[in-house]
Amino acid sequence: MINATNSLTLYELLSLLASVAGFLVVILTLVLLIRQTRLQTESLTAATNATVANLQFQADMISVERPHLRKYLLGNESINPDQPEFNQVSAAAQCLLDFFEVYVVQKDKFSLLYSPETWLAYIRTHFANSPALCAFLRKHKDWYSGELLKIMEESGSGDDVRHQRGHKTGTRTKGGSEPSGPEAS
Repeated sequence: MINATNSLTLYELLSLLASVAGFLVVILTLVLLIRQTRLQTESLTAATNATVANLQFQADMISVERPHLRKYLLGNESINPDQPEFNQVSAAAQCLLDFFEVYVVQKDKFSLLYSPETWLAYIRTHFANSPALCAFLRKHKDWYSGELLKIMEESGSGDDVRHQRGHKTGTRTKGGSEPSGPEAS
């Protein structure tokens, strides 16, 4: 038979209240940690997207600051090593390839400012319309990932493919337009 007069001693009651309070503090701490982690993730995503946007802006500034190079970077025009602009075009190609490599290497590690399809279209458009970019990548393929080289090859790029299609040096993309960034796709 159960004794109905079993009551908790003051010590037992205080111990029980302390345990319940401790449990509630643990629950509250977990809720706050989850919230803080979400906020930090959002902040990191925003910072990453800002960095990518800044890199995109810097890549676009090549054409703004040196518009005479755009024909080699997106205008389907070839350049020979003996031309005066060759070193500038090579330096610009290296900057663009480094930017593209950042995307290729980091694409699975963070939320992207643009969709993967948009990035690939942007990169492929550059490869398809820049023999100089393709030539630089082929010459320095050990500097870049195999994946970037594969994207170039799949884009139908380079002098050989362009000439097989019947394009002439100096032609523009279809419709005469030149995309300026991933958002243009």
